[in-house]
Amino acid sequence: MMNKNKTPKQNNVFGILGVQAKMSSFNNDFTNNPKRHLGTYYSSAGALKYAYRNALKLRKDLVHPVFVTKSMRIDEKGNFKPRTIEERFIHLFGPLQGMSQMDYVQKVMSCEDVEMFGMASTVSNYKQDITGAIQFTKGINLYDETRTIRDETSSAYKNSNERSVNNDQNTLGSTSFVDEAHYAYDFSIIPANYHLYKEALGDSFIGFSEETYELFKELSLYAVNTLSSFQRKGCQMDYALFVQMKDESNAYLSNLHTLATYSKEEEGDVLNISKIMQRLEGIKDEIKSIELYYLQDECRVELGDTEVEVKLFDLTVPYQQRVEAELI
Repeated sequence: MMNKNKTPKQNNVFGILGVQAKMSSFNNDFTNNPKRHLGTYYSSAGALKYAYRNALKLRKDLVHPVFVTKSMRIDEKGNFKPRTIEERFIHLFGPLQGMSQMDYVQKVMSCEDVEMFGMASTVSNYKQDITGAIQFTKGINLYDETRTIRDETSSAYKNSNERSVNNDQNTLGSTSFVDEAHYAYDFSIIPANYHLYKEALGDSFIGFSEETYELFKELSLYAVNTLSSFQRKGCQMDYALFVQMKDESNAYLSNLHTLATYSKEEEGDVLNISKIMQRLEGIKDEIKSIELYYLQDECRVELGDTEVEVKLFDLTVPYQQRVEAELI
């Protein structure tokens, strides 16, 4: 069952998240090149969700396991096999036999990654498309000078292709990455995405909680930093802007990331969100708070001429330290 000690979140949140890649690649396509469309570098929402789930798995205080993740089993021949979604559920929660759809939804929603991002269940008799409270756009690169680099590599092993003219040589390959990119994602948090389950299950269903929102904010400061694969080492979170609306607000914001710019000047990098602030000016009475976390040792922020209050924080300071400092 859901954790009844949690508090349902009532208000919407909008914002942008930044991911930087330096001499690395955050999201390659199937040709092993950094994703591009019509000359614009971009990254998928799935790549960012993967980073959050990876960060969740690495936490020492995780109350519930990550549900949507690769999970392995050993077959009767002793070989590693990935689990199906049904096998993943049984591994975490036990047999499905006799379980109601209500209990199924409650159990998968007890995992913070499902509470955040939802999931599509293809299990027979339990098919549910759970639209997550948190949604990301694709990330677009804001830095105009990004270039792709191709690096030739050599394996420690002999070429196993006997038909190759170089079959007596080590295997050769190549990898592609960017010299520097700064991807910007728009995100929205709409707790009402779970209203159908709330109407059906009543008070036994918490939906998206304040506690999970705070967890999401904390993960937003370092999620990408936890990716330590060959391609993604060199990627990290760049900045995180959170615009909390008041409970009664009916304002909905989208594509804020298209209003931001990232550039280099003589004195250092510049994140310019002045156009975002202009958009927020028109609904400032509906805004509860605005917080911006960024790498203060790497860039400065341009807010423009605005009367909207923005709290600025250093991205590198652990989130929990800031929370504890406010409580003193």
